[in-house]
Amino acid sequence: MKTIKQELRLIYHQLDKLLLLFGIVFTFIEWFWLPINGFLAEKLLAQTGNLYLSYNNIWQVLTKPWWVGAALVGLLFLNLVISYGHMLLIFVGIRALLSEEGLRAYCQRVFSDWWALVQEIRPSKVVFCLFYLLVLFPFWGRLLHLYFFNKLLIPQFILDYWRSNYYLAILLLLAGLMFAYLGIRLMFALPLVLFDNQSVRRAVTLSWAKTSQVWGIGWRLLGMYVTALFTFFLLILGTVLVQLLADRGPEQFSFLVAVAHYVLIKLAWYALVGLLLVRFVTFVQEGEKISYRNNSLNHGFRFLILGTALVLFSAQAMSYYLHPYEDMPKTISHRGVTDANGVQNTLAALEKTARLRPDYVEIDVQETKDGQFVLMHDRNLKALAGVDGETHDFTLAELQGMQVSENGYRSPVSSLDDYLVRAGQLNQKLLIEIKSNSRDSPEMIRHFLQKYGQDIRQRKHLIQSLDYRVVEQVKAIDRKLAVYFILPYTSIFPRTQADGYVMEYSSLTLDFMNKLRSQEKQALAWTANDEETVERLVTMEVDGIITDRLAETQRVLRDSSQRKNYLALMLRFVAELTAAI
Repeated sequence: MKTIKQELRLIYHQLDKLLLLFGIVFTFIEWFWLPINGFLAEKLLAQTGNLYLSYNNIWQVLTKPWWVGAALVGLLFLNLVISYGHMLLIFVGIRALLSEEGLRAYCQRVFSDWWALVQEIRPSKVVFCLFYLLVLFPFWGRLLHLYFFNKLLIPQFILDYWRSNYYLAILLLLAGLMFAYLGIRLMFALPLVLFDNQSVRRAVTLSWAKTSQVWGIGWRLLGMYVTALFTFFLLILGTVLVQLLADRGPEQFSFLVAVAHYVLIKLAWYALVGLLLVRFVTFVQEGEKISYRNNSLNHGFRFLILGTALVLFSAQAMSYYLHPYEDMPKTISHRGVTDANGVQNTLAALEKTARLRPDYVEIDVQETKDGQFVLMHDRNLKALAGVDGETHDFTLAELQGMQVSENGYRSPVSSLDDYLVRAGQLNQKLLIEIKSNSRDSPEMIRHFLQKYGQDIRQRKHLIQSLDYRVVEQVKAIDRKLAVYFILPYTSIFPRTQADGYVMEYSSLTLDFMNKLRSQEKQALAWTANDEETVERLVTMEVDGIITDRLAETQRVLRDSSQRKNYLALMLRFVAELTAAI
């Protein structure tokens, strides 16, 4: 208990230094490095003649011309070095909090120590430290908001697939346990490499010798983590109760209380991060003790830093609570179904889904053996129809004679002709994905537009494709059609002819959205199926949300458009803030 009190008093007395430390680091990343990095990457991409970077053209980007690939690899390594410097500055700053220095002396010490350690940088140090934070202890990489780590995320749809597969889920669990084990065994190597200029090999050897009692160390770490979170969530519980009462009063009063809570939670969050870091540093830096003295406070600088933070946090709070959100995202039913109400891409599912009046129904279209068009997502028919063959192996008539099964339903395979007719009768707009493969006929897109282009234009349907050649061909034939390019993740900002982009929701960033707005292009996000994700996408102001849970998404959008429930908004903010932990 005495140690906890010491830690909390330390954080209280050093809060100005914490805010200054995080402010400097995050300001440099957000306002300086991000724009420069994006500018350089886009200029290099332009030199290759490519308009985007995705999995299907990465080799071409890296090899033609070779010097651009070399420059992009160099930029990648520069990002690694920036992330290393980012991490190093935070750990140096946290370690310096344990001293008895005033603010000015603290700043001088942090900079001098950081610069001395930067001069000792070695490739092996960078690789080990970033590997440790990325793979073995990814919690710290997310908590410290390391920019490079944010780019190395695994798209959510892949994680969802892994979790839904029993054997892969077990492998993931075993991998997680193994990484946790290695993270504990190597944890004492981190300060030896960072601060004591030890070689990675020697640091690993020493750490391995110190951590033979893995379970004991693991439980101590868990206890440090849980008690810190418990303190934070006690505060959150208090704000929830107060906000619950405030929401019963006049809206203006409720709003002011919500702003105050936003600021308080933000300050508490930085205090929590600082507390966790202090605990970690004192744990791995054996012999470091927590100390502070009241007379070391420089109240002038302290009030300046805290006052600046309060003003910035208050402005963020007002923007968060008062943002009008006049234009809610369009709702798009994923593959024409919602809540497993039928078989994907079938007329029977369309009939049910259209009753909920989504703005669009998304469907998948492929070419058949006889040059016609059928609704089917997978290239192979095995999963839904039980037939081991591809759409190009059968004529449209043969495909329409097959039955597809999913979610406990059976339906005949649907042709695009029939689907368009019924969608027109239901006054239902569509988002049509043209799926391409190497067996498509050379004139597939021209044939598609000759047959359906007028109807698509008149009904204001949208077209999308994962193949940029499809986007180019559609635009070359009919520029009035709205065509979207599907990108599984964001890397280098694309400069294409597409009217917008269909992005995996977990890879969307505010920086990407801001650049889209400057080009007057749109963003559709897939596949959002929970309230928290939908609300985050509303905050990011995406133009459309592709979902498997249409009714739930529509409910969340209705609630978001009202913007009256400040408690719900506050809890959403807490959820977003604590997503890293």
